[in-house]
Amino acid sequence: MAKLFAGTPKSTLAEWRDVGILPEPISISLGRRGSASYYPAGTDALFARLREPGRAARDRDPLIWDLWLDPADYPVNMRRWISRRVDKFLAVLSDPGAAEYVSALKSPEKTRALINDLPRRHPARVILGNIKDGSALVALCSWALDVADDDRVLGVSLYDAQSPVLAALLKVFGLPTNFSPAPDKKINPEMLSLAYLGELVKKVKEDTAAAGDEELSQVRSDCRAIEALAKVAEWVDWNAVSRALDTNAAFLNLTSTEPPSYRSSRAERHTHRKNQLQPKVIRTLLAAWNSVEIKALLVPALIYIRRSSGHAKSVSEIIALCHLALTQFPRGSKLVAEFD
Repeated sequence: MAKLFAGTPKSTLAEWRDVGILPEPISISLGRRGSASYYPAGTDALFARLREPGRAARDRDPLIWDLWLDPADYPVNMRRWISRRVDKFLAVLSDPGAAEYVSALKSPEKTRALINDLPRRHPARVILGNIKDGSALVALCSWALDVADDDRVLGVSLYDAQSPVLAALLKVFGLPTNFSPAPDKKINPEMLSLAYLGELVKKVKEDTAAAGDEELSQVRSDCRAIEALAKVAEWVDWNAVSRALDTNAAFLNLTSTEPPSYRSSRAERHTHRKNQLQPKVIRTLLAAWNSVEIKALLVPALIYIRRSSGHAKSVSEIIALCHLALTQFPRGSKLVAEFD
């Protein structure tokens, strides 16, 4: 292995190990003869991959994620990568200025300015961009900031009758306002203050560090399946799907709260549209999947879910059914328009 690393600066190797791209060497005792170190199987292939032109210069987060998804099963140190991402998140939560920052964002103008300053493809901008009504956006952001504040008094709640917050949340995910009731109070998201969220994140870090190789292998397979699902979703001819749904009785019943004039104009737009247009819910999920931060939380979330046999079976079934459904949809160009 020493010959394989020949010519690579020690500082580069140390940096790759630190971020999780290269695994740590495993030391074994040889008794009186001392000890020996070796690397996990596949490290030679991983290092050869890293030496391909331009690959080592890539941003570390997308690089390690691509290696994690690769069918070659490169021995990347995903526990180390998750730990580093979680530490960054905890540092933000524990910053003394975090509470003041949250309080300042209760200003509608500052909230809107913050969103507009984000990169165009940033998940928060894509997701919150689903809300066109300024008052609904302000209500949602004010609710979220009140939840984050440890000393909060919620002005509105998800569980209020005709809750504007619930309606705004459904719009955020591109779902009809009559799609679902509020979440079960056993998983009440209104309990997620900054302090409580910090405790949950610490637990996430501990669970990932303690995960066995078999657990990580299963989660790795789950991530590959989700990646395949995302690629299929990007190639679907959503225009053809939209035109079919415009005449589908079940879909029309689901969106029955929309004014007939709106449904009629939407169908007219779909009839004449030439460029590809993803549904809001698909665009939202793809934006989330393309976020490094969300991917870093997804791995420990899947570890947690997979530890419950009932939930594990549900995850497998949902991924399989979604993939089967999407592969039945007509294929189109990958060129996708912004949602108007």
